[in-house]
Amino acid sequence: MKGEEKTFFLVNQLITLSLGIATIIPHSQSSPATLIAAADQGLYQAKAQGRNCMVQVNSEG
Repeated sequence: MKGEEKTFFLVNQLITLSLGIATIIPHSQSSPATLIAAADQGLYQAKAQGRNCMVQVNSEG
């Protein structure tokens, strides 16, 4: 169509992945928020280490 600008982006063909993995042994006082917070903590640690990193956090729940 006339008058439309076309924008092209160069896309890197590599995908990197950082993971925060949390484990917990549940008990009566365990909450999903505790597990999610531990996974979030692991994700931020993995990102700080660089690309393609995985950090496992064992939560006391």
